[in-house]
Amino acid sequence: MKIYLNGTLWHSATGKTKPITIDKFVLGGHLTNGNPYFGLLDDFTVWDKELSVNDIQSLMIKNPTELPSIQNNLAAYYDMNDEDPYILSDKSTFKGSCTFVNRLNKNIFRGNNIFKNISTLSSKPDISWLSGNANIQVTNAVQRDSVQNAPRKITPYSIIDKKLVAGSPLYYWAAGTFNVYDEDGNVVETVNYPEEDIIEIGELVYHNYSPSKFELLSFVTPYGIGLDFGKEGKTWVFDVTDYGPILKGKKRFLMDKGGERQEEMDIKFAYIKGKPTRPVLSIQQVWPVNSYNYTSILNNTSLESRKLFAEPTVKSMKVRTVATGHGQEGEFIARTHSINVNSGTTDFSWQLWKECGNNPIYPQGGTWIYDRAGWCPGAPSDLREFEIMSLVTPNSEFSLDYGINTATGDSRYIVNTQLVKYGNASFANDAAVDEIISPSEAVVNSRINPACANPTIVIKNNGTNELTSAIIQYGVEGGITNSFTWTGNLGFLKTKTIVLPDLDVAAFYGGKKFFANITQVNNTNDEYAPNNKLSTNMVPVKNLDGGIIISMKTNGAPSETKWTLKDSDGKIIKSSKTGLTSFAIYNDTIPNLSGCYQLQFTDSGQDGISWWANGDGDGYIRAKGVNGTWMTFQPDFGSEYTFNFVSGIPNATADENITEDIKIYPNPTSGEARIELSGFTGITAVTLLSQAGMPISTERISNYTDKTLTTSLTYQKSRQAFILYKSPVKQYQKLIS
Repeated sequence: MKIYLNGTLWHSATGKTKPITIDKFVLGGHLTNGNPYFGLLDDFTVWDKELSVNDIQSLMIKNPTELPSIQNNLAAYYDMNDEDPYILSDKSTFKGSCTFVNRLNKNIFRGNNIFKNISTLSSKPDISWLSGNANIQVTNAVQRDSVQNAPRKITPYSIIDKKLVAGSPLYYWAAGTFNVYDEDGNVVETVNYPEEDIIEIGELVYHNYSPSKFELLSFVTPYGIGLDFGKEGKTWVFDVTDYGPILKGKKRFLMDKGGERQEEMDIKFAYIKGKPTRPVLSIQQVWPVNSYNYTSILNNTSLESRKLFAEPTVKSMKVRTVATGHGQEGEFIARTHSINVNSGTTDFSWQLWKECGNNPIYPQGGTWIYDRAGWCPGAPSDLREFEIMSLVTPNSEFSLDYGINTATGDSRYIVNTQLVKYGNASFANDAAVDEIISPSEAVVNSRINPACANPTIVIKNNGTNELTSAIIQYGVEGGITNSFTWTGNLGFLKTKTIVLPDLDVAAFYGGKKFFANITQVNNTNDEYAPNNKLSTNMVPVKNLDGGIIISMKTNGAPSETKWTLKDSDGKIIKSSKTGLTSFAIYNDTIPNLSGCYQLQFTDSGQDGISWWANGDGDGYIRAKGVNGTWMTFQPDFGSEYTFNFVSGIPNATADENITEDIKIYPNPTSGEARIELSGFTGITAVTLLSQAGMPISTERISNYTDKTLTTSLTYQKSRQAFILYKSPVKQYQKLIS
C-alpha cells in the first residue's frame, strides 16, 4: 500500500493484500454518515490497477479521461462539477451515480487558483489599450448578497414484503425566522419564511434482515498480562452435535467481538460416525446475535416475541441460550433473565451470574477474579438449555420471548438464542459415560487435578426409559478392574455425577490411563455401546516423604485465607489455626502420613493471598515433604487452591530428584519479592537487573539444596526489574513487576 501527497510518496506498508469488494461506499464520512470530513473534495477516482508515479503526478493537473494509457483502468470518476445539487454522476465507463446525505455546498475556483485541467487555446483575447491622463474616484456601494441555506433531506420509507424499503429522497427547507448577518457576523435583520406544509413522522413496524449467522460458541479470551500457555496452549472441547444440519457444504467461519485479536487460536472439528441420541432435524437462530440495551429488551423492541412452528416430524425441541452482560452495571450486577413459551407465565428463568474466582485459567492479568454476568475471562460463557416440547402443541405455531426482570445504567447484553428440533429418540435403554472429572487432563477440571483417589465421572441417560441402575467397570489400564452398581432415578438426557469407590491408592498413583465403562443398564444390555466407555491419561501427583510441612505467610487480611488437610475419605486431618495476625509466617508439620491426601487453601474474599488490586498486601502458601524441598504455590489463586499428594505409599519413589529451579513470589509485587532457589550444584550467581539491564545487586551461592533470598522494588521508578540466574547448568531471566 502506498499513499501519495502532492505527487510524492508519503507513506507505504507491506502485507496489505486483502481483496476489496465494494458494496457500499461513503465519501466524506462514516458508513453511518457520522464523523464528517472537514475539508474539500474534488476529482475522486477509483482504479483497478496500481498507478505509476508518473500517472499519479499527471492526475494532479489533468482530467483522467485525457490519459489514454490508463483510461481503461478507470473504475469510478466523480469530478464534482454536476449542476444537480443532489446527485453526482460517474464520468467513467461504468456510469454509476451517488446521492448526497445533505445538499452539496460547492466552492468555485477563482482564476488565479486554477491549477488543473488547463487547456491551450488557439485563439487569443481581443485587448485594447488606452493612454492619457485620468482621475480615479472610488465610491463604496453596499450590496446585499445571500447564500441559500442547505435543505433538509427527507427519506420516505415503506414496508414491502415485510421489509423496510427507502424511497427517493426529498429536499425541503425549514420554515421559521432566520437571521441576516453582515460580513463581520453581526445580525442586521431577521427574515421570516412562513410554512407551506407540515411533515408528520409516523411509525413503521418491521424486522431487520441480515445474513444467516449462527454463533457456535461464546468464549471470552483471558486477560493475558503475564499469562503464558506455553507452546502447546490450552484446549477446550465442546459438543456441537446440535449444529450438524449447518456444518455441511461450504461455510464461512469467523471469530468476532475482539477476541480474535487477543490470542492465537486453533479450531478443529471432529466428525464422529455413529447414531445420535436423537437425530437433529434443524437448528434455527431465533434472534440475531447482537448487543442489546436493556431498555430495548424491556419494551420488546429487541428480543421481542417470535412466531415459530413445530412441524409434524418434530418429536422434541430444545432452546439453547447464552447471554453475557456488559457495561458497568450490565457486567457487574446480577439480573434475572427468562424464556417464555406461548406468553403467559414465565416458563424458564435464571440469574445471569458467573463466579470467576475458581476459573481454571489463573492467574490472569487485570480483574480476572471479579464475578460477572454470565462470563469470565478465559472461560466459555454459560450455556443454558431448556426442553420445551411439553409446552407446545405438535403441528402448530408457537411463540418464544426473551426477557429480563429489570436493569439500570449502562446495561447491555449479548444474547444468542437458538431453537433445535429433533426426531424420535434412538434408544430406550442407553447410558453414556459423559465425562471423567478426575483423574483428568482437561482444562475445565485442572483445579482439582492431578488426583490420587476418588475417581469421579458423569453418566448421562440417553434412553427414553428412566435409568434406575447401571453397572460401571473402572480402573487403571493394565491393573485390576473394579465394578460398581449405581442405582437411582435418572430421566431422559439427565446427568449424574458419581464418585467411584475402592480404587487402590498405589495403583492410582502409578497408573498411566484410567477408564470407566458402563456394561449394563436397567438390568439389561445397553443398546448403544460406542458411548459406554471413556478413558483419560493420568498425571502422577507429588509423593511427599515422611509427611508434609505446610507454610503460610498471611497478608493484610489474615482471616480470609485458611487451609484444610483431608484424607481420601474426606476426613479432616488438620486445619489452619484461627486468630491469625497480618504478615506472619505459620508452619505446621503433619508427619507419618500414609495414603492419598488433599491440601486445600481457600480465600473467603476470592482474591487469593496476593493480588495486585485489593490493598491486602502479599502473602504466600507453600508446602514440602518432611524430608523434601519447598514447593511454592501460586498466591494469586482466586477462591481456592487444591494440592493432591501421596505419602507413605509402599514401593513408591519420593520426589527426591531435585533439578535446578527458581521461583519468584509474590509476582507481581508492590514491594518485597522472595526469590526461592532449589537444586544447585557448583557456584550460582543471582543478579538483580534494572529495567534498562543494569546490575543492581549480585549474590553468589555455592551448593545449596534450597535457599530463599529477598529483594525490594520500592526504589525502582518503573517498579519492574529482572532476575538473571546463572549456574553451571543453565542461565535464564525472569521479570519481577
